[in-house]
Amino acid sequence: MNQRAAYIVEAAGLAMGMPFLIFFGALSDKIGRKKIMLAGFLAGCSDLHSNLPRYGNCRGNHVVTVQSTRDKVTGAIGLTPMTFDAQCAHCRQ
Repeated sequence: MNQRAAYIVEAAGLAMGMPFLIFFGALSDKIGRKKIMLAGFLAGCSDLHSNLPRYGNCRGNHVVTVQSTRDKVTGAIGLTPMTFDAQCAHCRQ
């Protein structure tokens, strides 16, 4: 996925989520913020738990070697991945 496609997906997700913010904001005024927050956390946990097997062998970081570089402006040291583990095709994209 290129950067432009990622921006489009993110914008679409934000546009679809905005009505829910208004709805759940009004609902939290009526029944309380704690109940809404707990329901959202439980929904997020159940969604994450049900989708974990789909990730397969791509869990974690499959970077094998890195190159250290120093930023010319800030002087901060950063690591750039050089090679990846061959078993994970998604990591090379």
